[in-house]
Amino acid sequence: MPPIADFIPASIAAVTEGVKAWREYRSNGCKNEKERNQAIGTVMEAAVAIKAYLYDSHEKGIVSREAEREISQKWQHAATAIRVYDESQFNASQVKSLGWADLGEWEKQKDKAVTVNLDLIISHYEWLQGKRT
Repeated sequence: MPPIADFIPASIAAVTEGVKAWREYRSNGCKNEKERNQAIGTVMEAAVAIKAYLYDSHEKGIVSREAEREISQKWQHAATAIRVYDESQFNASQVKSLGWADLGEWEKQKDKAVTVNLDLIISHYEWLQGKRT
C-alpha cells in the first residue's frame, strides 16, 4: 500500500475541484434566479399594463387601439421570458397576446384550458416572487 503522503495531493485536488464546482453552482444559481425574477417581472409588467388599461377604459371611457397593440407586445415578451420557467404561463401569455392583438381571438380561445384570469396570474407570480428555486 502506498504511503499516505501519496494520497494527499489527489485529495487536495479533489477538494479544490469540489470548491470550484460549488462556486460555479452558486454563481449560476444566482444568475438563474436573477433571470427567473426578470421573467416574472416581465409577466407582472404586462399584467399591470392591462390593469391600467382596463381602469382607463372602464372608469374613464378611454379606449386605444395603440395601447391594445402595446399590451399584446408586452404579453408576447412575457411569453418569451417565462417559457423556460412556467409552460402554463407561457401558454396563457400567448393567448393574452393574441387576444389583445385581435379582440376576436378571445372567443376562439375561451374553450381552451388556459388560465387567463389576470388576478389569478398576478397572485401566482406574487407567490413565485417570494419562492426560491
